[in-house]
Amino acid sequence: QTQHRRSDAVSAGRRRDFSYSRFYLDTRPGEGFGSTGGVQGLRFRFVTRPIGQTVTLSAVRQGRDIDVEVELIAPPEEPIRDVRNISGYNPLAGSVVGNLSPAFAKELNVDSNKTGVIVLEVGPGYAARLGLRPGDIITEISGTKINTTAELLLILEVEQGRWQVVIDRGGNTMNVVVTL
Repeated sequence: QTQHRRSDAVSAGRRRDFSYSRFYLDTRPGEGFGSTGGVQGLRFRFVTRPIGQTVTLSAVRQGRDIDVEVELIAPPEEPIRDVRNISGYNPLAGSVVGNLSPAFAKELNVDSNKTGVIVLEVGPGYAARLGLRPGDIITEISGTKINTTAELLLILEVEQGRWQVVIDRGGNTMNVVVTL
């Protein structure tokens, strides 16, 4: 079975139970997955179609040809965009962070399948000493998974002498232990 990275458009209309061995995007006669330039070509074909348009995926599933209609929708703004300045006595003080939704990820040119809270700015403070950079994604603090700025702020309110921060930087996971 072939695994491909989902594009925003494909994941928007793809049923969770849908698996495939190969698929084709019906745009013109004879034009299928093999002639689209691979996964990037297929992604290009989807993202260059207007929002609201329906495209047909032809797939082979368990040896049978099937067609699946997919309506192209805009990447969702879920979780809702929420940008916060972080202050106080915590390892992220001095940073500006925001919820990472697929829509915001697309604007920031970040993988839309990532989850967490993205660092937008780093000013003077503990965040700069920690080495945070814009584009870093905070995924966990002291054993608690972080999905939203609200969750992040709740964790940061609890004073700790020692913090463990998990950061996704460009697809690499960093585990940083901070003692304040």
